[in-house]
Amino acid sequence: MGRIEKFKDQSYGSLRRKYLGSKDLFEDPLFPPNDYSLSLSKPLHGSVVWKRPLELCSAPKLFVDKASSKDVTQGSLGNCWFVAACASLATVKPLWSQVVPDYKLQEWDPVRPEQYAGIFHFRFWRFGKWIDVVVDDRLPTIGGQLVFCHSETANEFWSALLEKAYAKLCGSYGAMDGGNLCDALVDFTSGLAEMILLKEGYRDEPKKNQLRKSMLREYDEHALMCCAISVSDSALFETRTATGLVLGHAYGITAVKEINVGGSSGLMSLFRSGEKITLVRLRNPWGSKEWNGAFSDRSAEWTKISKSEKDKLGLTVDDDGEFWMPYDDFISEFSDLSICRLINTSVFNFRKTWYENYFEGQWTEPLTAGGCPNNDTFLKNPQFCFDVPSSEMELVVQLLQTDLRGKYETVSRNHKTEYKSIGFHVMQVEQNRKYRLHKNKKKAFTSDYVRSRSVFYRGSLSKGRYVLVPTTFEPSVETEFFLRVYTGNKIHMMELTKDFPQPGWCCSLCCASPTCVSVVTVDGATGLSKLTNTYCIIKTEKESLKSQVIANTSDPTWNLSGVFFRYDICKPFTVEVWEDRIFRDKFLGCAVISGSADNQTLSIKSPLVGRGNNEQERHPGELRLTVTTYDDVDAA
Repeated sequence: MGRIEKFKDQSYGSLRRKYLGSKDLFEDPLFPPNDYSLSLSKPLHGSVVWKRPLELCSAPKLFVDKASSKDVTQGSLGNCWFVAACASLATVKPLWSQVVPDYKLQEWDPVRPEQYAGIFHFRFWRFGKWIDVVVDDRLPTIGGQLVFCHSETANEFWSALLEKAYAKLCGSYGAMDGGNLCDALVDFTSGLAEMILLKEGYRDEPKKNQLRKSMLREYDEHALMCCAISVSDSALFETRTATGLVLGHAYGITAVKEINVGGSSGLMSLFRSGEKITLVRLRNPWGSKEWNGAFSDRSAEWTKISKSEKDKLGLTVDDDGEFWMPYDDFISEFSDLSICRLINTSVFNFRKTWYENYFEGQWTEPLTAGGCPNNDTFLKNPQFCFDVPSSEMELVVQLLQTDLRGKYETVSRNHKTEYKSIGFHVMQVEQNRKYRLHKNKKKAFTSDYVRSRSVFYRGSLSKGRYVLVPTTFEPSVETEFFLRVYTGNKIHMMELTKDFPQPGWCCSLCCASPTCVSVVTVDGATGLSKLTNTYCIIKTEKESLKSQVIANTSDPTWNLSGVFFRYDICKPFTVEVWEDRIFRDKFLGCAVISGSADNQTLSIKSPLVGRGNNEQERHPGELRLTVTTYDDVDAA
């Protein structure tokens, strides 16, 4: 599960032991039953009274039977994003049992009422660790009814208590009024959440079918999914479409299934999916207002589906906010899909093994808040270097920024987090790069820049060394960040913190600082004596760099690039060419290059010659390379 941190240093175990057997139940001094903990932007209709579950029913339970999506119904708070994520969470027991730890021990015991202390705890993932949040069981009510999140079962309270714990983490209930689906999914799972804009290309059959297969696979692999219909006109917010869906509203996806329709079902004229139809089950956090199109609860399509298929789906026809709809309709009706994947976890057995690197950092002015690549100060940002060891490597990157809700006492309890626009830029760099970049290099990819808590990217890179630069869009913007990189191959990733080599402690005696820096790129060679397997080596005063072997050619292309800090500008460097052999490699010639520190880029075609005293000896072939030497060691 990873690191667990006690929120505000409150220990559930210690506090529970203190109140066990006591006449008093736990009262949380850090989240008291008052308007400060509510901090609502709009007043409620009625007087709020904070009550314990034992005051609301005779036999309260944390869970009745087991957790399900029907246990989570939105109340008088605009947190459908949170409730929709809860509905998805409830469908995957190994996940909600992480969020609701020790759920059996936390349950009310009617046989031993003295074991009840009025205290619960829940866990949420934030910035690389799980935060354990303690709450008492006093809940806001009006007229004896829960004001906010509640279960359809009157004596079931896990969703209401979970919401209270999340409100405490955020600072207040009001701080949850409006939010992002992906944020809640990540907080529940520690997974990687991706927002997919369905209007951008997913109406086309190839891309739509690819996403359909992905959703089926993600559901089988216990990913959490939610969706929404975005609106640009605030006047349309929470109005219903002709098909019964709610605009500007979030839904939890609780199942994605394929069903057999069969040749005699009569559905072949309605759908073009052949023998199978993909259906998506959704949950409206309101507990009502369902889809009324194809495969809605009482639609004619269900009469054509066999009883065994309906039993597999667990079909119900209650007006409970949960409904099925065809995948094609889902794609055309919804605008946003959020998928939160668990990667490289021991909870589930995934098909693919991923390797993780993660870093905590911050953008601070004036040192490390450089903004996006559009700014001259871009390379002031933190930089992270890694190698791709194979010809093609898949990677997943997530960049998160601090969620300020509830983080500082100086922030208002109903504070709405104004996220900064963040993203990251990846460049391919010299194969021996060990120090910070001071000039932009060849772009590998750039993420979208999004004003949200996290940014997600999934793609692949070819073999080479890369530098990843996380940034805010605007310069001089200060906040903390958390970077996670998952790769298909095991890699070593490190932050570049030094600008150039520093002399050792004995520098006055035997060490010195570099006087200039050269960037050397060997494109290749032409006119070698025969078809052979060759490689090249760049050698300077203190360092050498070897290329890969290019097979069976007299005109190899290596594209070997290195950055070299030089201590004596008078000493030239060499580029040697070698034939790769089984027993002993054969020297094919070299080029001797003297790079003056004139800050100019030179394209050089140099004949191959002998080494040392034999530099006048001519060898077949010619090297093609570029050299730039800077008199400022901070320049490359």
